[in-house]
Amino acid sequence: MNIADIFRRQTSAERRLPGGAGILSGIGTGAGNAHSQVGVDVAEARLPDAERIRTLAQHSQAESVVFQSVAVAALQMLDRVLNSERQLAATAISLGQQEMLRGMIASLEAMAAALRDALNQQGSKIFNMAPTPAAPDQDGEKSWWFALTDTMHVLEEGTAWIAGAVAGQPKGSAARLLSGIIARLLHSHYNKLLAEADQWMG
Repeated sequence: MNIADIFRRQTSAERRLPGGAGILSGIGTGAGNAHSQVGVDVAEARLPDAERIRTLAQHSQAESVVFQSVAVAALQMLDRVLNSERQLAATAISLGQQEMLRGMIASLEAMAAALRDALNQQGSKIFNMAPTPAAPDQDGEKSWWFALTDTMHVLEEGTAWIAGAVAGQPKGSAARLLSGIIARLLHSHYNKLLAEADQWMG
């Protein structure tokens, strides 16, 4: 995806990922340097999404292999999204952008912390054995627009992945509820960045 792809559509309404269709349809509803510059204490980000995950971790199905596998994979995916949003924050060209991204990053950190707490012994073992994601390429200066495009692409991929990961699970299952919580957060981040892009291009 590039900048031209983002702004090719005619109206801002068409630019929004559809809230009830497309890659979000069928998902259950349910109960470096850049980091140091914009990071927020996770304890300060008391967000409903993170609390929903903590509540969901008490579900009888939360101990299942499916739920634990989705949680582990989601943690790995969120790490990639966090890296991308931190790089974007490092290129921010206004205080408003910095503040917006600080809140977005805090919400991801809070969700990741809740997911880690939801892992049982088996899930934690799988997570600790998983390969460490490659460090983001920081060679050269990234412009705000380049970083914005990259982050929106990562968010799109993450939303599509989390929807596909539980496509075969029954509605109302813990794994599907978990995917819905994560997908909605990624979806909201995408729309925030798109609105920011609209403002700067307008």
